[in-house]
Amino acid sequence: VFAHMTPYSLGRAACVCRKWRYAVWMPCLWRNACINTWQPSGKEENLKILQKEYGGSWRKMWLLRPRLRFDGLYVSRNTYIRAGITEWKTTNPVHVVCYYRYVCFLPSGKFFYKNSSQKLKEVAKSMHGRASKSNSFFCGRYTMINGQ
Repeated sequence: VFAHMTPYSLGRAACVCRKWRYAVWMPCLWRNACINTWQPSGKEENLKILQKEYGGSWRKMWLLRPRLRFDGLYVSRNTYIRAGITEWKTTNPVHVVCYYRYVCFLPSGKFFYKNSSQKLKEVAKSMHGRASKSNSFFCGRYTMINGQ
């Protein structure tokens, strides 16, 4: 059963009981997750990185090695101050402007990108579906080179 679970599900399953926590530490579970995640790097390259940087621990490699996640959105909240127009008795009015930058990566090498003042709940539903120009989504392609 554990072999068919995602690494994130394995982490949740480890919280169920002590026996499951020890079962989740099996290297074959983490090896499959690592090989599937970093498949473009090649199996031999992954083995070199595993031995050199993570002491042979597949689980440690999964937890510490940088990777893109495809199951959610990357969100950046950006705020800046803009000068306002001086009226009547107000001497130095300012406006605090807040907007969000949303990025959704897909395993196929595509990504969706949007700048919006809308909150996450409003944007998340439309980001995982098809992006249309009416939603102000931009579509692009990305490549991973040496894990970056």
